[in-house]
Amino acid sequence: MALEALACTFQFLGGGTAGVCLNGMIGFGMVMGISGEVCLQTDQNGIFGTASYSVPWDRNYSNYAVGSGLGVVVQGSDARTKNDLADQFSFLNGGIGYVQGGYAWGNSSVDGRPVHVGELGLSAPTISSPGSGAAGHSNTLVSGYWYNYCDPIPCDALNAR
Repeated sequence: MALEALACTFQFLGGGTAGVCLNGMIGFGMVMGISGEVCLQTDQNGIFGTASYSVPWDRNYSNYAVGSGLGVVVQGSDARTKNDLADQFSFLNGGIGYVQGGYAWGNSSVDGRPVHVGELGLSAPTISSPGSGAAGHSNTLVSGYWYNYCDPIPCDALNAR
């Protein structure tokens, strides 16, 4: 019910996505980094998954990073639907102690419209790396819908179901 109410909100606003993600990264002295993130997300149509990665052996999806860590974040975007999140994005993220945040930007793979993604959450820094940061380019893979809301959802702005 709560996710369907969120979906109605996205319909009312004309789009948006929200989700919970697990992420990890390791940096090698700002020379190169490896990072990844998997998310369970929702938009106005249903529930889906995303996976993003950035690796040094692919020039198109590489990053510069320092430190290492694992974390869980809440993510939101202004994407109209899940398909706007696919393909290449640029990103900045960092963490200090047990807090992390990030921002990514790119263009919709559907219509080229700018898309912005923000996230904030908790991290588990390693003993050797109490802080971390990365900047670069990532590739995002988007699943099909794992669960479709009623199509279309009869949303009433005052009584969202």
